[in-house]
Formats: sequence, structure tokens, C-alpha cells
Amino acid sequence: MNFPKPKRKEDKKFLATFKHKPCLVCGQLPSEPDHIKTKGSGGGDVEGGVWPLCRQHHNERHNTGIRTFVLKYPALADWLERQAREEMKETK
Repeated sequence: MNFPKPKRKEDKKFLATFKHKPCLVCGQLPSEPDHIKTKGSGGGDVEGGVWPLCRQHHNERHNTGIRTFVLKYPALADWLERQAREEMKETK
């Protein structure tokens, strides 16, 4: 049985705001949007599903994988936890 690929939310205006946000790892500007859940697996352009990373850290994240990346930079785990808590509040 074939399952359809999840439809992801696309928001170019939202993604454009990331050049004004500092990288969560080093604080460098500009940053670029990095989808926490990949676009290929349905990750959308939504708050909490995308974080700002500079080009260097964006490449590192893709080269090492999210688990290794977050273990190397523990502040990112805190950011993910805050986003999850906010999302839970919104669904109540």
C-alpha cells in the first residue's frame, strides 16, 4: 500500500525573516532557516519547526545529523524543549 507524502506548509514570508535572526549557536547574522523535521518528511515552514542557523552551522547540522548536532550544542536542546512546551500550550 502506498501512503501519500505528507503535505508541508510553505511560507516564503516566514522564511525570509530568518536573515534577521541570529544563529542559535554562534549569534552570527545573517542566518538561514533550517527545518528541524526535513522538508522531505513533511516539515513545514512553521514557528518551532524551523530554527535560525548561520551557513556554517546549517551545513554542520546536515553533515552530522540533528541528534549529534544537538548533543554538541546543548542550548539547542533547551530551545527545542521551549518550542515543544509552547506547542503543547497552543493545543490545549
